[in-house]
Amino acid sequence: MVRVAHLERRAALVGGLEGRDLSGRDLKGMNLSKANLKGTNLTEANLKGAILKGADLTQADLPKVNAIGADLSEAVLERANLFRANLKEVKLEEADLKGLISLGLTSRRRT
Repeated sequence: MVRVAHLERRAALVGGLEGRDLSGRDLKGMNLSKANLKGTNLTEANLKGAILKGADLTQADLPKVNAIGADLSEAVLERANLFRANLKEVKLEEADLKGLISLGLTSRRRT
């Protein structure tokens, strides 16, 4: 996928994605393990099936993000804004959720 390769090359060149505006971006299935996403704007981004294991999302903005099936194991979500985020089937094992802003989360499973 061209979009994924481009984003990964850009991140390597500039030293990370900290504080970037990635709002509305399609990051579906992307491997962002251990990425520095501190303060990054991911509002309404598509993170469906993305791998963010060990990523630092401290103070990141993720309102209305689609994170269905994403792996956030060991991620740092300290003071992250997840207002109205879709977190169905998200993996959160050993994630740091201190001070998480989580009003209006969507996490119901279909029955």
